[in-house]
Amino acid sequence: EGLQLGEVLVSGQSAVLALLAGSTVWHHVTYAVDVMVRTPDLAVLPTPCVDALQGLATNAELLQGLSAAPFSSANPNNWGLEVLVGLPVQASKQVTFPGFYVLPALQGASVAPAAYNVGARQTAVEVFFRLAIGVLTTDASIHVAAPAAFEFLCQTLAAPSAPFTSFPDVLACSTMPGLLILDLAPGAFFAHGAALSLGVRVHSPGEAEAALLELKGDAAASRRALPLGELRALATTQRSWAVSVLARSVLCQVQVGMQSPHGTEAFPLFRRPLLVDRLDTTGQQPGTGVYINLLYRFSSRVPEDSTVTFCAPLSFLFSGHFDVEAASTGAALTLPIRLPVELRADRRHVVAFTLVETTRRLAAYGLRARVQNPPASPGTREDPAANVWSVFARLP
Repeated sequence: EGLQLGEVLVSGQSAVLALLAGSTVWHHVTYAVDVMVRTPDLAVLPTPCVDALQGLATNAELLQGLSAAPFSSANPNNWGLEVLVGLPVQASKQVTFPGFYVLPALQGASVAPAAYNVGARQTAVEVFFRLAIGVLTTDASIHVAAPAAFEFLCQTLAAPSAPFTSFPDVLACSTMPGLLILDLAPGAFFAHGAALSLGVRVHSPGEAEAALLELKGDAAASRRALPLGELRALATTQRSWAVSVLARSVLCQVQVGMQSPHGTEAFPLFRRPLLVDRLDTTGQQPGTGVYINLLYRFSSRVPEDSTVTFCAPLSFLFSGHFDVEAASTGAALTLPIRLPVELRADRRHVVAFTLVETTRRLAAYGLRARVQNPPASPGTREDPAANVWSVFARLP
């Protein structure tokens, strides 16, 4: 039975939860309180992480220079819980809990699937990130975590997998459901800011597993408790993809909820594949305006009021000119969309169209759009980014 809370007072680093009059806290019953907090700006590293860095620099100033931002090596402060009974207080009990470390986040971390179709035997995944603190590879490892329904295949590992990136030599590769563990060969050092990438193939979830992942990732669907046969949305998985760097089996830097190459946390898991026939551009000169032409086919009919979304890599920008007419794109049919089409100022690499009619199965549709090329190749950006273009349809 849950507690019946009355007034909640928050002041600085303390929160007071008052129970309603007449409420009862039962003996030997476990209660839990979820609290949202903002973590400190200063990272607090575990001792093994600092020890690994001190193998390179013992001077405090030089040690801080191995990180992109200042950090502390002090023990984290304890947390406390105090229970007061009665007004005036008739009894009290206070306990403390060990504090937790605040780890620096890997920069520009993203995960890019080649495709994720339900039940596909294998699909390729590319992982990109930039180190937040320097890494001495002796007794170090890199972990990539996914929902347990995805199984990594060590024999397909390729690292680095992208131009202008690097990756430490791998001593051993092992896997568990939803986890890839790469033990690094000793003796190398990678400075903070180094761009790393790896490619690996994974087994995709089956139909039932995909349905469970979609429910976990879609709060509205979870509340409706839709059975498998009624799951209509091309929903995303839970946001549990992560990459981390460890020293002596202790987490030192991590990024949870890795972004897609399009700057979103959602990781697409498609119920049916959308077939792309061709993507052409009128020019590849950096920083110039060009036209792209994309031809694609839906593997099943997509109904009216569905949304068809086109995502360019983060460094490309749509310029606002869109043409879906068959005569302009070279497609068999014109995509039936609602006009006008609006671009979000903060997401100009993404455009979404709402359908006014149901599309045809396997018929070729097209998009011709004006795009601003990035000033440099996506692989040379400050934060590594995959040169990935995507299109997907979501049911209403």
